[in-house]
Amino acid sequence: MPLAQAQTVREPAIYLHPRQKLWTGLLIIVVVVLIGFALSVHLGQNNPSQTTITQTVSPAGPPFDFSLNVNPISEYRSTLCGRTIIATITVTLISGNAKAVYLSLQNVPPVVSAYYFSPASSIPGYHSDLTIEFSLQARETTYYVTVVGDDQEGVVHALTIPIRLPGCW
Repeated sequence: MPLAQAQTVREPAIYLHPRQKLWTGLLIIVVVVLIGFALSVHLGQNNPSQTTITQTVSPAGPPFDFSLNVNPISEYRSTLCGRTIIATITVTLISGNAKAVYLSLQNVPPVVSAYYFSPASSIPGYHSDLTIEFSLQARETTYYVTVVGDDQEGVVHALTIPIRLPGCW
């Protein structure tokens, strides 16, 4: 039995002229560059690191400030010679953007048994009734208390109020 001979099958060779190789190579490079450019443009639209943000900065306005005023003591009440006064504190915006101002009382004499503000805080442009109750030991004299307004960010104003307490009536 004769041995079969292996046959080699040759595929037809594609022959490109050197000039054709050059143009094919350039065409591939151009296509790759165009695809890369298209991807970078598309991805750049969704990439925050390549997004341009324009911000308009307006000049800073005047700093926040307010004033405190007291209207004359509006009411005296007596209970068994204990005395209560009510004074109206006005908080007014002077400049800047309004923010809350908190009221407190300092230099309270020992003959004061209780006090409160109503309301104790709000945005400037408000009135607060300060009620002070004096104990039975309070004498007919002038007492001084200090109302403090504080925005809790560094702006603080104080107003000292003389309170002329009449005798028992």
